[in-house]
Amino acid sequence: MALHSQFDARTPDRLPRGRWLALLLLFIAVLTVLASTAPYEGDGGPSRRGTVVDQIAAEVDNQAITENEVEDAARFARLSAALNTTGAPEISAPAPLTQQEYGTALHRSIDLRLLQIQRRADGYPAASAREVSTQYEHLVKLAGGPVAWAGLLAKYQLTGEEVKASLRQQLSIVSFLNGYFRLQLAIAPADIQQYYAKVFVPAAQRQHLSTPPLATVRTQIREILQQRRLQQLQARWLTALRTNARIQIEEPDAPKAAPEGAQR
Repeated sequence: MALHSQFDARTPDRLPRGRWLALLLLFIAVLTVLASTAPYEGDGGPSRRGTVVDQIAAEVDNQAITENEVEDAARFARLSAALNTTGAPEISAPAPLTQQEYGTALHRSIDLRLLQIQRRADGYPAASAREVSTQYEHLVKLAGGPVAWAGLLAKYQLTGEEVKASLRQQLSIVSFLNGYFRLQLAIAPADIQQYYAKVFVPAAQRQHLSTPPLATVRTQIREILQQRRLQQLQARWLTALRTNARIQIEEPDAPKAAPEGAQR
């Protein structure tokens, strides 16, 4: 996901605070749902620039996902990856989106739409404006400040409002999933001890690092195990949602993205 503004580290069966960007990237990898989708009641979806008629890329239970939304999702994934680099991201002209990026973003968008439908059906609230603002300010800081952030937005052809809308959708879904699977995320002390002995300690020894005592890394290990379990639960649930949903992917009239390595 992945995003975690409201998770309480004091509660062992909930995901802890901290490491926001790492959880965001986990959200991308696990849910495959980083997408700038259309507005929905309570979701705060991003508005499109201008009034150009958009083509439909897919329909999920009679709800449309447009090609522009998919392209924005791919650009937002690029932006998130850039922010995970060490130091302020270097600003340069972006390469055209590849067919692989577009296809990945399309399936992420479908997964996000499925989860949005389920969240609303179960009555889970959307993320608050304060939560979104906090995470947005964190992104600006990671980018190196307002000037560098403005350059990144221009580079990836996104606006601040579109990023905020996407963040609200991500936060809303992650909060929903955290609540939905909360009781299944409890990690037994024996599992933490086993991970420490069989994974953590050998990894530290291979890197010739001193091994901290279990007590000092217990929280971090619990978080890792919770994330792994959440990944498994989400993957199974998304498979079930896809099986039961009506999903139609439209064939574009012409490629919307350049092939791998090609330039437009």
